[in-house]
Amino acid sequence: MRSILERVGIDEKITEIIWKEGKPVETLNKACEEAKVDLLILGASKNEALFRYYIGSIARKISRNPVCSLLLITEPNKKESNLNNIVVTGIDHIKTKTSIKAALNFSNQFKAKEVTIVEEVKPSKVKTRIDDHNSLREAYHEKEELEKEENKRIQNILMPLQMKGSAKISMKCVFGKEGYSIGHFAEIWGADLLVMNSPDKKLGFLDRFFPHDLEYVLSDMPCDLMIVHPKES
Repeated sequence: MRSILERVGIDEKITEIIWKEGKPVETLNKACEEAKVDLLILGASKNEALFRYYIGSIARKISRNPVCSLLLITEPNKKESNLNNIVVTGIDHIKTKTSIKAALNFSNQFKAKEVTIVEEVKPSKVKTRIDDHNSLREAYHEKEELEKEENKRIQNILMPLQMKGSAKISMKCVFGKEGYSIGHFAEIWGADLLVMNSPDKKLGFLDRFFPHDLEYVLSDMPCDLMIVHPKES
């Protein structure tokens, strides 16, 4: 372990190595709570085989009931990792402000080029039923209005934050299932890091049969994943 620290340039004097015995998930969570850890970093495969997905890997089990924020690295063997493009959730949720702040802090530290805030809107919010050209135009107008409302909400979040650094900050509004939409967007957008809120409740075995929100991303991670768990949660 000391040779690994030396090889990657981490100062041993400011590093504590802790050895624990026990089941990995419970032991890691307990160690994080005892040490008051802010961020736990774990390696995780991008795609999880069907059987392993339902049984659950260590990284994904911890992700479903985090005691602190997590950073899941999908390609730990890469010698160098550029963090140029960050995608962060912009859903209407009390935790979102903390996630956006964490994404902006990361972008500053790693000199990212772009941070994209993705506002996921459920298609059911568009009330107009499309059955002719007029209703199509009306639905399009309704989507535009929803997008304006979402952008205004995000701008209100960004306003009090001190946004330093040179990263370009943009907003994208997508209509679709929460979790699935942002995961697909991050993959198409070529994101290096996806930042999401921690789950509001402990995700159980049945959630894997009926995926939603975070489960969509955990089943097929498009890139490195940060799950932000506010201290007050």
